[in-house]
Amino acid sequence: MSEELEDEAAKKPSRAIIVRRVLVFGLALSCAAFWIWSRYLVVKSPLGGPCRWGVECQKEAPRCMRPDVDEAGICSRACTAPEDCAPGIRCIEVELDERDDKGSYLKEGTCVPQAYLDARKAKARGDAGAVPAKTEGWLEVPEGEGTLEAEITVRTTRPGQAPSEKSFLVKGGLVRASEAEGGKRRIVDTSSMRAFVVDDAKRTFTASVIGVGGAASDVTTTKTDAKDRVADRECEVWELADKRAKRTVCILHGGAFVDPAASTVGPWVKELAVRGALALRVVERGEGDREVSRTEVTRVAARPLERSLFAIPKSYRNAAGR
Repeated sequence: MSEELEDEAAKKPSRAIIVRRVLVFGLALSCAAFWIWSRYLVVKSPLGGPCRWGVECQKEAPRCMRPDVDEAGICSRACTAPEDCAPGIRCIEVELDERDDKGSYLKEGTCVPQAYLDARKAKARGDAGAVPAKTEGWLEVPEGEGTLEAEITVRTTRPGQAPSEKSFLVKGGLVRASEAEGGKRRIVDTSSMRAFVVDDAKRTFTASVIGVGGAASDVTTTKTDAKDRVADRECEVWELADKRAKRTVCILHGGAFVDPAASTVGPWVKELAVRGALALRVVERGEGDREVSRTEVTRVAARPLERSLFAIPKSYRNAAGR
């Protein structure tokens, strides 16, 4: 009988093994919870948005720049020219933590909002009332010098089809239809490719990501020296090519355009959006250099646009988060 008890005791795991198993299980559970939180639950900011850690930034701007450990930062990304950033956001050179062979700090171009830089300068001077740049609502509304503010009319023609024409409001990288549809505002943040449907009567909104049918590497961008005039605005002529088509595009800087009704766009559309480039004319050609479509801005009525046309107050509830 004693031998059976000894055999049964030998089969039972020791206290140390049980403790190790509990610790391993707890660690795995914690890692899984952190992954789910960082991937699906944490609110991620676009380029120039507020953050304290990198997990709070979207993949288009994965770096959280913080002036020190006690201050919040802004989401950023590397850049080599102003066109790599967005309207109201500058490409500036900053020192990295890494050093070169001579012991000097390495430097790299980084996208930083002008408002953030101004606030930092004001704080350094000790200006009264200076506060860090921040998002006042669910969506950051760009302002300042170099930001295009206008109502535009866009005309699209295709062979064998009647032309279509729509009007939109553009404020830097934000686009919305001129008129609310069904009492709801449809807004696109082109810097993050997010679409918002805002119901001001119910004080709610929903947000979704506009799909991109390919990667930026699929698009070959050639900046020519040519210039043209579209809608009485001078623009730069670029050539964009991918596997499907070639496009001749005339670019106006300071804004961007994505149709708020779009659910998916081509990678060339996103490529222009993140550069803060509004295409005043797009001529798409397919096989045999045959024109497939032509999209052209026929009117640019520049005027200051109220923030309320695009803003989503913090008091509004995210209806998708119920």
